[in-house]
Amino acid sequence: MKKILIPVDGSKDSLEGIRLFKELGICGSNEIHILNVQNIMVPYEDYFASTSKQELYDYLGGKGNEALAEAKKLLAGQEYHEKVAIGDPVTEIMSYAKRNNIDLIVVGSHGKSGLGAVLLGSVTSKLLSYSEVPVLVTRLNMREKNDFKGIHLNRSAD
Repeated sequence: MKKILIPVDGSKDSLEGIRLFKELGICGSNEIHILNVQNIMVPYEDYFASTSKQELYDYLGGKGNEALAEAKKLLAGQEYHEKVAIGDPVTEIMSYAKRNNIDLIVVGSHGKSGLGAVLLGSVTSKLLSYSEVPVLVTRLNMREKNDFKGIHLNRSAD
């Protein structure tokens, strides 16, 4: 049995690993961990609405649980571990993996490219660069994602 960590941010992209592993029957035979990391980015107006550190943590914990909700639905009927962490996503993911002896990290690719990826950075690319644990990147089928602007060509057998 392997320990598999699937960081989830609530997007369809981040849930693709769970969907794929369930389809392939990988989830049931391994120990699955789902993790959401809430990154404190100041200034952020919602944070200033909190009057105490505990209220801020409660707020972020709630946001983390919202992000994990769909992952929990997908994993219904299976055992899994869940956690909401607060901090830098890459650091928290790698720390969680180390503390829990994770064998594989499965992350979804949001498909950002160009200037957006350079300016915002990419959790996936940083994990690929720095993680001591193997990282598997999953992607939504571009036809399902409905943002592919090109043409799909199918070659027919002659």
